[in-house]
Amino acid sequence: MSRKTTLIVSAAGILVVAAGILFANSTGKTEVGAGKSTGANAVENKHTQKQNAAPVVGFHAPDFTLTDFEGKKATLSELKGKPVFVNFWASWCPPCKAEMPDLVKMAKKYEGKVSFYGVNLTVNDEPENAKSFLQSFGVPYPNLMDTDGTVAKLYQVQGIPTSFLIDANGKIVYTAPGAMNEQQLDSLLQRVTASNN
Repeated sequence: MSRKTTLIVSAAGILVVAAGILFANSTGKTEVGAGKSTGANAVENKHTQKQNAAPVVGFHAPDFTLTDFEGKKATLSELKGKPVFVNFWASWCPPCKAEMPDLVKMAKKYEGKVSFYGVNLTVNDEPENAKSFLQSFGVPYPNLMDTDGTVAKLYQVQGIPTSFLIDANGKIVYTAPGAMNEQQLDSLLQRVTASNN
């Protein structure tokens, strides 16, 4: 093949790969479920939602309202004034099980300084299994049900566990796709509480 033909074939190959990547990203499918947004979770999408809200470090955390396993509603924006740690999980997820003892330990250590919230991907989980999971680990903080995957989609969760650390002003300061350990958590929480004083 001539040099010109080789360049044309190479360029065509790159375009095909790029088109494939764009197509894969545009399908919107994630590991956590392709739940339809029916409004059952009452995800807040009000005009008062901050224009620069995005599930990205440096942006305001997107607001949401979900119900816990006892039927009590919780809204993220009502927790402003104190840092918030949000953890997406499911009872069938081995890395979620692995990190849970450390999350429980840190939630107890930082009680009163950091609000912890779990978001169960109920769209891909059974509520009874999720409740048993929480009881078996003695989880001391509220856990909310994402029954149709709307909040996971809002936060662009691609796999679980995924965690977000939000400062007292409602801005995301850290995201963690994957399990975290006690040392990572303690270091992050020390920093965010120190900057809150």
